[in-house]
Amino acid sequence: MQRRVDAPLFKYNLVFFATYILVPMAFGILAKIAGFRVSMSVNMVLGLLLPSLAAWLALNAFVRDHGRGLDDGERARLMRVQLVAMAVLATLGVMLIRSLYNKTLIGMFQPMSMTYVLVAPFISALFGFGQLSLVYTWLNGRHAAAPASGPAAAQPRNAPRVRVLVVGGGAAAHALAWKLGQSPRVLEVLVANGNAGIAGTMRCRNVVVDVADVEATIAMIRREGVALTVVPGAHPELVARLRALDLPVVGANKAALELAADPTAVAEFAQRHALSLADPAGAGAEIDLLALADGSLAVLLAAVQVDGGNLVSPAPALPAAQQVRAVREMLVPAMQGLVKDNTAYAGFLQLRLRVGDNGVIRLQGMVAGLDDAAAPAWILRQQSDLFDLLLAATDYALDTTSPRTNPRASCAQALLAADARLRDATVSGLDARPPMGAQVFHNATRPLGNGVVASGTHVLSACSLGDTAQEAAMATRDVIAALALVPRAAAAATA
Repeated sequence: MQRRVDAPLFKYNLVFFATYILVPMAFGILAKIAGFRVSMSVNMVLGLLLPSLAAWLALNAFVRDHGRGLDDGERARLMRVQLVAMAVLATLGVMLIRSLYNKTLIGMFQPMSMTYVLVAPFISALFGFGQLSLVYTWLNGRHAAAPASGPAAAQPRNAPRVRVLVVGGGAAAHALAWKLGQSPRVLEVLVANGNAGIAGTMRCRNVVVDVADVEATIAMIRREGVALTVVPGAHPELVARLRALDLPVVGANKAALELAADPTAVAEFAQRHALSLADPAGAGAEIDLLALADGSLAVLLAAVQVDGGNLVSPAPALPAAQQVRAVREMLVPAMQGLVKDNTAYAGFLQLRLRVGDNGVIRLQGMVAGLDDAAAPAWILRQQSDLFDLLLAATDYALDTTSPRTNPRASCAQALLAADARLRDATVSGLDARPPMGAQVFHNATRPLGNGVVASGTHVLSACSLGDTAQEAAMATRDVIAALALVPRAAAAATA
């Protein structure tokens, strides 16, 4: 795939200057061949119209590539480059004219008067600014506008809302579905096969399909009109088939999943790409760097720290300066390594780090995807439109995005069925609405009658926001305290 969204503007500047320089050259050659002399007044008129023609062609090239007009940032960037270059070319033009009058090349390099130095670029920039403004504002306004960055920029403002499919049934799938359902671009989030909590989440619907049956899943995707498929877990066959059909999908490929699952392969990867590897017996804070990759680069979403039984974000052991360092020393080379090893993909990437008391950051492991433990702590702080962010990842366009994160802290804690007899227990307390700033994401639950029962060890994750990590942890403890697992036999006896 090629970038189509707010891509670097080099191509359109190239169209502009190719027109600005080559058209008059071609016109002069044709006039010479035809043997006619063009008057000075005609040359001046053509010269004055030339920036408008060049800008019009550059704008049309942009519209053809992106299906929309320029946004404010793109317009400013184009005009800045083009006006500066036009001023430089005007000065060089004056120098060339002087050499022609002097009938010697040396005349070009003779000192110019200050009048020429100031007036030539000023007049060029003045006339150029008027013409570029006319084209990039008036003519540009006839095309659909877009936000300054991100994949929404490729869509008209009245673009129809779409359906999204999330593959999975754990807390990561529930958290993603909950956040995607908040996007104004999303009509409905389908979750295959989901859990008991997803059914009660706004704009979300569980769908029953055998995800291992790739063709049946693709048939459902086509039938439901799914515009984006999100695979936080390991379903490499489905991801590969969707990519082969050029259907937008966020998910890890087979090679990356095999790498992340093999500690020896991770150690070899770290050595190959100059990543400091942690000693398995070493001490320090355990931190997950959660990132989103587009196949060529990755952007940091959050840092989540394991703190006892909690997962806290931002990571207390990784303050802002250390986080920048972790991105530079770990995330960037890891992503570059995936690209070099031909294992890169568009999807979530977690780097498991250990930060020692001395501040040294080392790699412990990798997750090619998004695990159920860390997802709630990250997702509750995410303020960007997640649909736009994920769509950018499918189009090699993450360099146009800037994920926004709530500055408040979040803390996630799991409700565990530690006892085997509780793994089919009824979950009580779910009828109460969580307090503001808190959410309960189901991980291993299924509906039974009018209730919800546990279907695994990690039953659900409660997550809360707070001004500090301690406040967030206290709020999460209160949410967890209101929930309980009641063995089915005890519940029946009570009834």
